[in-house]
Amino acid sequence: MKKIVLASLLILLVLVGCSPKDPMALGVYKDRQYTNNVFNYKFEVPETFAYLTSEELAVVNKERHEASEGAEEIDHVNKIFEFSNTNKTIINAMVDSRPSYFKNADKEMNLYLNFLTDAGIKYSAERVIVEIKGIAYERADLTLDFNMKQTVLIAVENDYLLNLQMTYSNGNEADVDTILAMLSENE
Repeated sequence: MKKIVLASLLILLVLVGCSPKDPMALGVYKDRQYTNNVFNYKFEVPETFAYLTSEELAVVNKERHEASEGAEEIDHVNKIFEFSNTNKTIINAMVDSRPSYFKNADKEMNLYLNFLTDAGIKYSAERVIVEIKGIAYERADLTLDFNMKQTVLIAVENDYLLNLQMTYSNGNEADVDTILAMLSENE
């Protein structure tokens, strides 16, 4: 009986060790489908949106890392998707997998809003906490002073911080609804 239990444990360890890893929580694209197991996403990018492929994202992340001045930890902050619509709606998502960095969604949202203030960008904001697929997100709906709006979602899951920003012009709020429906697919 002990041999069966030990053999079962050994097989389990081998299977777990052979499973695909995503230590940076980048997710994977296959055609127009994006999957991210850390944040429980699996969705099709709508036909009305252009997107960066995994290969294009790798180039963007590499260029950003190379342009940073010596901060090794920047290698752990990566863009995981970027979508754009012909009406100039842009959706960006970054994930922070720095192992030594304390991650807090409320703190990160405050840092972002302070960044806007420090940059001289006037805005009004409505903040709430929403849940998508069992993960709590800090959400801020911003009206920016240059006839644009932005919806920002920030979450922390398994020591990964996700910062998702949707920037759009007045009248294109339906794009935000489309993206939120995508993120909530299969709920």
